[in-house]
This record gives sequence, C-alpha cells and structure tokens, in this order.
Amino acid sequence: YLLRTKLWGRDFKVWISDDGEVLREEGFLGLTTIRSNAASALSGIKESSGQDLYDIVAIKVERKLTDIPSLKILKLRLKGIDLSLIDPNIWDGRRQKRIKDVIVISKERVLHNLFSYKLPFKGKDMEIYLRADINIESDSPVIKEKAEEIIGGTDNPFWACKKIVNWVYRALEKRPMLSFPSALEVLKVKAGDCNEHAVLTAALLRAAGIPAKVVIGLVYNRGCFYYHAWNEAYLGEWISLDSVMNQIPADVTHLKLIEGGPEKQARILSFIGKIKIDVMDFSYD
Repeated sequence: YLLRTKLWGRDFKVWISDDGEVLREEGFLGLTTIRSNAASALSGIKESSGQDLYDIVAIKVERKLTDIPSLKILKLRLKGIDLSLIDPNIWDGRRQKRIKDVIVISKERVLHNLFSYKLPFKGKDMEIYLRADINIESDSPVIKEKAEEIIGGTDNPFWACKKIVNWVYRALEKRPMLSFPSALEVLKVKAGDCNEHAVLTAALLRAAGIPAKVVIGLVYNRGCFYYHAWNEAYLGEWISLDSVMNQIPADVTHLKLIEGGPEKQARILSFIGKIKIDVMDFSYD
C-alpha cells in the first residue's frame, strides 16, 4: 500500500505491507529508506564515503566568524522563510530580538543576583518545565538518583546547572544518532548528538528542581550554520546553555527558532533547505 502525506510543507511517501510493516519511505531531504536485511544493506557500498548528511543541510555564509566565545552581539539576516510564522515569543527581546528580517542576538550576563530561589523551584508558574515528558523522564528514580549524585547536595540553581551541563558534556560520547531520543536511554548508552545531550540535560535539570526547556535552532561552526538542539534553564530568568559545548550561557551564534516538545520540534523540517543567512554585523566583549 502506498500512503502519501504532507508534514510541515514536506511531501512524504510510505509503502506498507499487508502486515503493516514499513517497506520503503521517501521524502526528507530526498532520502529514501528501504527495509532490508544486514547483508543486502551493506552490499555494493564502496569504501569511500559520499556526501555527508551534515554538509547537505549546512547553511553557508560568506562572512566568517572567529573567536566565537568572545562575541557579544551578532546580527543575522534570515531569508527563505516567513519569520511571522515563528512563535513571536522566540524574539523575546532579552537574548534575541527581531527587526524586520534581521535577528539581533546578545550575549547573556549570568549574574549572581539572578538566583532568586533555592532548589527545588516551587513556583506554580513553572510546572510545565519541571514535569516529566514523553522523552524527558525526569520523574524516573534512575534520573533522580543521577541528578542528586551530580549536584552533590547544593541548593544553588546556578551551581547545580553548571555541574549537570559539565557532567553531560564529559559523560556522553559525541556521535550522530538516527533515533527519537529518550533521556533514560541516553543515560544508559552515554552517547549521542545534540538531541540526546539536550533531552538528558533537560531531564537531569528538572529532576534537580530546575525548570528547563529543549530548544531547536541553528549554531555556527567552521563557516556554516547547522541545525542544533540545546537547552534553557530558569535561574531567576531564562538562561541558554549547551551541554555539547559545555557553555553557560550558550554563545551568540546559537539562533533559537523553536522551543517545546517533539510535536513542535518537528516543525524544523519545514525550514531545512529553505533558510539562507547573511552575517550583517558583530561585536566582541
């Protein structure tokens, strides 16, 4: 049986057997996946590799950036997508603000007077960012035990956050994973890309009593912007952090486009292959 569907502006085709097994899929980035056994899947593959998937989705920019950690302000012009369709809360004016088609990203200052609470956070307004989610199992005894072990009894949200980010950065092997990440599974295998780092970091932060989000967007690396996932934690105000890079706050080349659960994160598919970026201006500390 052939099924056709459209998801966030992308056409997908799926071939299904009488038993309900997926035999073939076509759609994302023009890629085709076919059900096969191991021997058939590996037959005919040359030793030399083809084009890397990361290169296919990379967004090249003419103006290069250097000394990324010292960047204070970055101005980017986004083309190829309708920015009005992005949640306006993304341009909150604190870290990111939008002026027509130009996005201004400013480096956050993590001030000690931000830490207006002791762990765990008890405010009702942050419950959505503290509770477990389908792939952020912060209520799991295993996750809770690991969070307690990492933070070592501190009730300071900043130091707890810093310890968790550093632990995830050191503990996880950095390698691509083609999967729907689960924090519990990531904690078990201790490997993954930005998605695995982000869900495990969120789960550990929430288990420690720190409100946390997973955010999706773009980050600069070696002359291009790449699709990336990282986190934000509430430390009196929302602060960005990246456990792939061990950064609190995340550097200003992190351009947030989406926040929320898997159903919202999947919208990034509609941007891939469409976004173009011009680096307009930048300044250093």
